Amino acid sequence: MKTNIILFLLLIFNTSLAQDYSAMYRLDLNEASSYSFSCGIAVNNEWTVSRNSCNLYTPVLTAGELPQYQLRDIDVNIRLTTSGNLEDNDFAWIFYYIDEKPAGSKTIKGSDYGAEVVFKDVIKVPARSKYRIRVALVCDDDDEFWKLSSGDLFIGQKLAEGEEVIEDPQATNKVYAKKDRGIVRLHWNDKFNGDEQYYQIERSADGVQFQFAGFVKRNNAAGETIRNTFIDSAPFQPASFYRVTKIQDQGKQENFGEVVKVRW
Repeated sequence: MKTNIILFLLLIFNTSLAQDYSAMYRLDLNEASSYSFSCGIAVNNEWTVSRNSCNLYTPVLTAGELPQYQLRDIDVNIRLTTSGNLEDNDFAWIFYYIDEKPAGSKTIKGSDYGAEVVFKDVIKVPARSKYRIRVALVCDDDDEFWKLSSGDLFIGQKLAEGEEVIEDPQATNKVYAKKDRGIVRLHWNDKFNGDEQYYQIERSADGVQFQFAGFVKRNNAAGETIRNTFIDSAPFQPASFYRVTKIQDQGKQENFGEVVKVRW
């Protein structure tokens, strides 16, 4: 009996990621530089393998500018859909390569799953090393298939101590904070739904007691997403916390994103 279980841990594939990253890769089948493959059919944001054995490769990625030989944790997240009738000899393999040398692999047996497989793994890569991932899909009947869609292969280099969060340009529910010569720049993307009036920004030295720091007036048209910016010229030291509140009609308040922290 097939069990539609989750391999390792379930990852929700959207732009609001629980983990902050110093670099991110996401498969985009409309962008040729985002991948290469040996066979299968890539159309309409889906790469499909049926009655074949095919490989898809990520580009060569670099494990960041930490001190040399320091290990960096790399999140690997893959969601595969299937025909739902895969058998014992239908497999997906995930291969890791570091500096062009094989560095391990994981096997997914198709008969253990139903129509969806969610795979999550963490690999350790020395800083500044090159790495890439190969996804190999195998099935042997015409009525069977594996499918990998744009966005469903995600690789994130976990944030190391002292590194700053990079932006996800598609995120509309996250506040970013960046130090810049004694000031802090906050920015966020948001879509105007028709009742927002302005954003209130507060700062804190301990993340508990907050005080008013300023506000940003809403200046986009209904349905439009824009980038909002606030500059704090008097941040707390050695750490400053920020929270953004959306003020709506009749004074209704709604928290926007999460509290962010800047260390000096």
